[in-house]
Amino acid sequence: EHALTALLPAEPVEAGWRLARATHFAGMMSDEPAARLAAFGRGLRAADSVRKVAPGRVEGPFWWATNALMLADAKPGPAALVLAFRARAALLKAGEIDERFHGAGPLRVLGRFLARAPWFVGGDWRHGETLLREASDLFPENPVTRLYLAELLLDTDRPDEARAELETLLAAPTDPDWRPETERDQRLARQMLDRLSHAA
Repeated sequence: EHALTALLPAEPVEAGWRLARATHFAGMMSDEPAARLAAFGRGLRAADSVRKVAPGRVEGPFWWATNALMLADAKPGPAALVLAFRARAALLKAGEIDERFHGAGPLRVLGRFLARAPWFVGGDWRHGETLLREASDLFPENPVTRLYLAELLLDTDRPDEARAELETLLAAPTDPDWRPETERDQRLARQMLDRLSHAA
């Protein structure tokens, strides 16, 4: 598979995963349900094309899984359960290829999935926490990982630990490559800290 990847022109592969990433973020930013579904569907197809022609590249399974999980969340039902199972397998594959990709993205996204998913689709918040902490150890200043870990800590009744994660997120310098995510997560972190202050 690696030999096949080496023979392919780089441009179609790059274009495919970049489209999958762009449509993923476009879907997340949209408030229109139909537009979200359409964006995640396009991302799924783009990432699938990368998986088929370049199976040794991490971008295909990672962006396929992120779009699949968002699509499953946006349109629940039996088909969503199938997508969730397949996304979990794709994230495991992405982690085998390069767990450091996209700021430890395979660990971060799988960790959040396990933390939030019901048991019958493989949910296990303790395993999810382990993966999120591994991702945070690899990239301590990644804002998305900090936010996901804070959410898990709140869900498991550990507000002091959650507050520490949120304060660390807000104090970290902004990486220009992560500016949109950082601004979004800083806003959410401030909202979470405000709720914690009122609950104290």
